[in-house]
Amino acid sequence: MIPMVPRLKDGVRKPFTASIQNLLMKNEQLRVATSTAK
Repeated sequence: MIPMVPRLKDGVRKPFTASIQNLLMKNEQLRVATSTAK
């Protein structure tokens, strides 16, 4: 799931959360790509 994020100001937290979601999405795409390549 989503790791615990320290409560910071919204200006800092939002981009941070977005980058985590971005990483998770790329991770998922890689996993799907490797499973279909087999």
